[in-house]
Amino acid sequence: METIQVKAERPYEIHIGRGILSSCARLLLQHARAEGGGERKVFVVTDRNVGVRCPYLHTLIETLEKEGLSVSQAVLRAGERTKSFKSLSRLIGMMTKEGLGRDDILIGLGGGVIGDLAGFAASVYMRGLSHVLLPTTLLAQVDSSIGGKTGINTREGKNLVGSFRSPLFVLIDIDTLSTLEDRQWLCGLAEIVKCGLVGDRELFETAQTLFFDTRDAPPVGGRECRLRLEKDQGALYSLISGAIRMKRSIVARDEKEQGVRRLLNFGHTFGHAIENLLGYGRLLHGEAVILGMRMATELSAALGLLPEKERVRIALFLARLSIPRPGRIKATRIFEQMQKDKKKKDGRVHYVLLAKTGEGTIRSDPDARTVVSCIEKVLDAL
Repeated sequence: METIQVKAERPYEIHIGRGILSSCARLLLQHARAEGGGERKVFVVTDRNVGVRCPYLHTLIETLEKEGLSVSQAVLRAGERTKSFKSLSRLIGMMTKEGLGRDDILIGLGGGVIGDLAGFAASVYMRGLSHVLLPTTLLAQVDSSIGGKTGINTREGKNLVGSFRSPLFVLIDIDTLSTLEDRQWLCGLAEIVKCGLVGDRELFETAQTLFFDTRDAPPVGGRECRLRLEKDQGALYSLISGAIRMKRSIVARDEKEQGVRRLLNFGHTFGHAIENLLGYGRLLHGEAVILGMRMATELSAALGLLPEKERVRIALFLARLSIPRPGRIKATRIFEQMQKDKKKKDGRVHYVLLAKTGEGTIRSDPDARTVVSCIEKVLDAL
């Protein structure tokens, strides 16, 4: 089991390995002893994809109870719509009914939706209790479980309500990916590529070599992504570890997203707007981010930041990541929705762009017509 330290206001560890889900109980007991606490209750929140279709919930509860821990659970509806005030209220109600106190533990077992919701609930319930994240999707393992961001969506936009709350620890069992749906594999790859493009050229080139070793390589959809990564477990581990280490280094420098951490939003300002306009669930988060990265790449070149040779290389790679067609959506509407982005500063949207492969930059002054033109270019190519 590999352990990565994360420097934050409340430091924590990320544990990565195979078949390590059962280590959760041991790690919890170690933290309890270190803090001098007594007996603690554990409340596990997951969704139906994990709680009904996968064995992980049963395995986790069994190992926790074998160590003498008192465990209760909540299985919520799967999907982005669960990141809502309604689900938050329901979860807090169940936690209250189970008698959870500030010394107890909330565990989020699942993808990014469950992790974000569990983390936010932990940050506001009784003004804060400890939580643990056990991400079971590739996207959650390389992105949403790292960095302490929590939150829920509102009708007006994605993640508009949230907080920063570091987990007690993050436990990444790569074996949990064995039951992951095909489309989710591509979503995870999208976040790995994002990390490479803005901060780790070698990581990007590793992904590029793995999937597109020739210029006429066929498109890669979710199924092809899964088969390739399941076949090459060494590459899978390397991509996960590389993305985590890259994001860890950014978070250590800027935990509350006041500066350099904003680079991790590459593709997300566009992607969040697309998700909101289409309705959550039409495109998965990672699929919308792929579109967003394509648009941001075009804008980078249009503003003279990214050399044409690199634009072509990156655009070709991203275009070969095959996602469902989003349906009819106007570039002007995407631009208008982006103006509601929660990361606006001084009344302006800050665009995360590329200066070159592996080096992100931020601009807040692009001309509206240029932005809309770049969005239209990508939409017309779909």
